[in-house]
Amino acid sequence: MKKRRSGDEIDREFEALQARIERLKQAEHELDALDAPPEVFGTEIESIRSKLRTPSKVEEVEQELTALKELVAKPAEAPDKDAPVANASQAVDELQEVPPIGVLPELAGYDVLDRIGAGGFSDIHRARRQDGLVVALKIPRLSPFQTLVPSDFLREAELWSKLDHPYIVKVYEYGTKPYPWIAMEFMEGGSLRARIGTLSLKESLQIGVEMAQVLFYAHHHGIIHRDIKPENILFDMDKTSKLTDWGLGKMLLESSMTASGFKGTLAYSSPEQLSGSRFGGVDWRTDIYQLGTVLHEMLTGQKLFLGDEPGATIARILTEEPTAPSKVRPDIPQELDRIVIKAVARRKGERYQDVSALEEDLQTVLSHMKD
Repeated sequence: MKKRRSGDEIDREFEALQARIERLKQAEHELDALDAPPEVFGTEIESIRSKLRTPSKVEEVEQELTALKELVAKPAEAPDKDAPVANASQAVDELQEVPPIGVLPELAGYDVLDRIGAGGFSDIHRARRQDGLVVALKIPRLSPFQTLVPSDFLREAELWSKLDHPYIVKVYEYGTKPYPWIAMEFMEGGSLRARIGTLSLKESLQIGVEMAQVLFYAHHHGIIHRDIKPENILFDMDKTSKLTDWGLGKMLLESSMTASGFKGTLAYSSPEQLSGSRFGGVDWRTDIYQLGTVLHEMLTGQKLFLGDEPGATIARILTEEPTAPSKVRPDIPQELDRIVIKAVARRKGERYQDVSALEEDLQTVLSHMKD
């Protein structure tokens, strides 16, 4: 069991994170102000920009920016006007069409077996790679009139592929030709959605612990998920839970710098996702809130807040007090009531301030349960 960190330790960590964020903001300002023609320094600029949303790479950013300034200051050689321009910015300007719903053209290296899932944003196909590995192919699902900027898709795929944790669905490879795709770990056990209402208290707590460990890992790499829900928690054949769909995952840096509007799933959305002016911006505690809503649903079989229409659901999230799980299921220990209510507190300052504290409390309850 992890040792609970003191409030001072948590404050120091996030002060250090904020300091790195400020340094990256300054580097971004200097990069924007630098007279570095993209047709000449495109590779260097793209390399720096790819790291600007990762606080842990602030030293790399500053070193590369210094080197770029030195290059810009040198007299430039006249380029060969007949030579083709090759830089990363070319891909950014290309718009990639996504295949129509239900249609999947051949993808080199994969034998598509069947479609196993479909939603508003993507289709999932089961496929076999040439080496025999069965994977899940994720294809963005858009209307026939929509297009996708490959650079945006690649940034999200790259973010996900770098996450290495036993409770995160693995990404094997990804690409944009002949359409955007991600090949990821095939989870034979399906999603948590199918298990809601059938889980024991112990099973629910174990899943909660595993998800808390995932979020501890992600948050301390500067990443928040923002769309934690039963559909995004999958199981392998050993009944191990894994978090998937990091497409909404954003760096804490980016969330602190921009207000990009609502993204996520309404029933599991936090107050700050719905009304930033009243509850502040999205941050790591948003994930804690969402995990709390999933814990409540696993324990009770009911969504925490749900109205007859979207407006009613939003109103309940923003104004109502959460129902203690034991009010729905009397055999739930009061300590679990306290844990869940704290996780889903309307105000971020009243929630768990670090997901490791939530995990420790869940572990404590779990250790006192009989087999």
